[in-house]
Amino acid sequence: PRLLAARWDAKTETDRPESEAQRRAESLCLDYTIGEFVVLRDSFNKRGMTDEADSAYWNLRHYTNLRYRTYADTALDRVSAWLQWVFFEKAFGWGVHLSNLFWSSLFVILVFMVLIRTWCGEMVVDWDDRTMPLKDLPSYALFIISLHSFLGRARDWKSKSSNRVWKMLYTTEMIIGIILITFFIGAYARIILR
Repeated sequence: PRLLAARWDAKTETDRPESEAQRRAESLCLDYTIGEFVVLRDSFNKRGMTDEADSAYWNLRHYTNLRYRTYADTALDRVSAWLQWVFFEKAFGWGVHLSNLFWSSLFVILVFMVLIRTWCGEMVVDWDDRTMPLKDLPSYALFIISLHSFLGRARDWKSKSSNRVWKMLYTTEMIIGIILITFFIGAYARIILR
């Protein structure tokens, strides 16, 4: 019965293509689905069912974003919805799926590991009491350097010839690391405190 609202009254409106009716029906289904997840989340919260409330919240955010991605009015709205999907749903898990933050962090560390080797390979560092260019370091050493950059921690290796590209990569990875770690701490603290 809810889908009756997707039909047009032939007396008051001209006939519409079947694809428009299908699109309107799908949009209404998404609206009702979002409404049901709002009710579920609120109900679970009132009863102290925190895991179920988190699941309902995740689905609420997922379907809300899906509606914006699918039925956005402008190209800018659609791009914004896709960026939210990539960052907030996939990377941050809407603050509910902490494993997404772990995998996102690992992905960032590995990407910057490759960028450091590619763009700063000639930079000379002291590693294990030996002086050598970054491109000659073993992969585990580059992983550790990238992890240190991600965490913004003091290094146990010394750079002999850092350049502008290295400084930009280091700073960028550190900023991304701070953002991801802040989201993780916030989400984890919310889980612990409830």
